[in-house]
Amino acid sequence: MFDASEGMLSYARTKVADYVVAGRVPHCEQLVLPCPIPGGEQHYDAICVNFVLHHLGSPDDNIDTLTFPKATGALRNIYDALRKGGLFLMITCLRQQLTHCLWHFGLIEKVDDLFKEPILQLMCGDYNSIEKILMEVGFPAMQATVPLHEIIMKPQHYYNVDTASDPKFILAVSAFALLKKRDKEMGTNYMETYFQRLHDLKESNKLEALIDEKEGMRKTYGCLTVIAVQKPSKYT
Repeated sequence: MFDASEGMLSYARTKVADYVVAGRVPHCEQLVLPCPIPGGEQHYDAICVNFVLHHLGSPDDNIDTLTFPKATGALRNIYDALRKGGLFLMITCLRQQLTHCLWHFGLIEKVDDLFKEPILQLMCGDYNSIEKILMEVGFPAMQATVPLHEIIMKPQHYYNVDTASDPKFILAVSAFALLKKRDKEMGTNYMETYFQRLHDLKESNKLEALIDEKEGMRKTYGCLTVIAVQKPSKYT
């Protein structure tokens, strides 16, 4: 288990302490991609990245040419770390899943503007672009699965309207980091607009109706996508 955040690792170590002792989690340490994966080449049977690659943007990214140095470098190192026939799983959200199926996003003004950075256009854009990047580093065609029964976070957090304004929740959701960044760069105050909309809907007893509407969309289109691709078992 690797993460770029020492805070997240500290929390994870308490959650998987028994697995570490039993040797089922041999690594629980900091790793900042696109650094090589500890363990060396052809070491792992499977690698999963969970909402990670959209953090690996760089000034040289270009969605038109599918140029993404940091993201592609991370994928290449993941490919090298997998054994032949090893499985790579990548969990992400398409933009439509985020903006139409998650009720929190319904409170963000001009939410589509958050996805203008090239790396977000890639990771939250369409399957074809993601597949081209994967194939560039050596993977074959991928499979994409949308689990309609899953939500993006624990139910006690997702459905708790009070959690939606909790500082820990705001800190944990990447969209709010993007929203704060936009406010800082543009001198806007969309973060405050989010809190105000949340307050107004709660006070008018209309928030439940919004959640029900988004739930209908979520159960139809899902709120996350699991991409699976297998490293070739032999080279030609």
